[in-house]
Amino acid sequence: MPTPLRILTFAFGISLACGVYAAQPRYNFSDKTVAELLELLESKDSTIRDCAAIFLGDRYRNPKVTVINAPIHKPNSPPPDARVRIDVLSVLADFEAHAHEIIPFMLNGLRDQDPWVRLCAAHGLGRFAKEPEVAVPGLIQVLLEDKDDRPRRTAAEALGYFREQGKPAIPALLRALKDKDPDLRERAGTSLWLIDGQAAAKAGVDVFRSYP
Repeated sequence: MPTPLRILTFAFGISLACGVYAAQPRYNFSDKTVAELLELLESKDSTIRDCAAIFLGDRYRNPKVTVINAPIHKPNSPPPDARVRIDVLSVLADFEAHAHEIIPFMLNGLRDQDPWVRLCAAHGLGRFAKEPEVAVPGLIQVLLEDKDDRPRRTAAEALGYFREQGKPAIPALLRALKDKDPDLRERAGTSLWLIDGQAAAKAGVDVFRSYP
């Protein structure tokens, strides 16, 4: 499990990679593997740690996002990798105490090109039940708009973690009850019960049965 110092350094690097750089990193680690970059995060040299975090962040960011003055890549640099983005989101989800710093990365993950990254981001958002005003709208968007069933199922399930604070999701969950995917319908029904039992009963949802 990464230490809080390491995760904050990691998050700092990602924020730089997703935003505007004031200057190039001192070290060019673009040819390093993910394993090597993770090792460099443990360096005693803070500059090395920061540069490693920046280049991990560069792998994480959405490739459609234009980054001004992004890190220079060497000819043999590996491309941004979905596995890196998934690993980053998985690690960040463990740090609920830093919700305000981490939720923006989760929301960015919801817009990723890879459906597995979006699934991981939706699952991670479900961990931040104490921040419903930010997390719930993001999950609703996935449930209503994602073209892949995997992130939509995860979003439907994650919305139930918010209990009564997930009430803004009721219209989206009711709509999901009519979806062609039985797994999605079942998860939406369970979440609806957790959020508002009366609304679920009115919709004819039986949380104890599987949907056809």
